[in-house]
Amino acid sequence: MPGVKILSAFAFVTTLAACGGGSSGGDNGVVVPPQRSFAELTAETNRLSAKFKRLQATPVENMPTAGTARYTGIGGVAIRNTDGTSTAGLGEARVDADFARSTISGRINQIKSDPRGAAVSGEIGLNGTISRQTVIGTTSGKLTVNGEAFTTNTNLVGTFAGNTAGAFGALGEGTAVSAARRTPVAIVVATEKQ
Repeated sequence: MPGVKILSAFAFVTTLAACGGGSSGGDNGVVVPPQRSFAELTAETNRLSAKFKRLQATPVENMPTAGTARYTGIGGVAIRNTDGTSTAGLGEARVDADFARSTISGRINQIKSDPRGAAVSGEIGLNGTISRQTVIGTTSGKLTVNGEAFTTNTNLVGTFAGNTAGAFGALGEGTAVSAARRTPVAIVVATEKQ
C-alpha cells in the first residue's frame, strides 16, 4: 500500500533532516510563500506527519474527475553520502492536480537543512499520472550538497488521502549523479489542498 510506505519515508526524512545541514534553493517566482526557517519547516513537517498518520487513501468513488486543485506543504530529500550516512533537507512543496486530465505537476524548492550540518539546496520537479486515487510518475532536479552538484531522477508513487482528496503524499526513490559519483536519493512530499 503506497500510503504506508509514504508515511514511513516521511518519518525517515524528517529524522534525517534534523541531523542535516542547510541553505536555501531558488524558487523561480513559482512558489510564493515567504521563506521559512529550518525550524519552521520542521514544525510544519511534524504537524503534517501527525495528520498523515490519521488519514486513509481517498475512496475511489470520492475522487474528483473534473477541475483542478493546488496542494501545498513540505517536501523532503535525502541523499546518501560517501561514508554511508545520509544528508537531508526540507523545502516548500507545491503540487497542482488536474483531475480532468488525470495529471499532477509540481516542485519542491526553497530546500533547507539544519544549520549545524551539511549545506543542501536545490529544486526538484514532480510529474505524474492519476489513476483512481494513486499517482505514478517521476521527479527530476538539481541538488547541491556541500558544494557538490547533483542531477536527480526518481520514480514517484503517490496517494490522495482524506475522504475528498484533501491531502496528497508521495515517495520517490532513485539516483543522484555528480561529476564524481552516483548515489541513492529519496524524495518525500506531504501536502494539503488549498
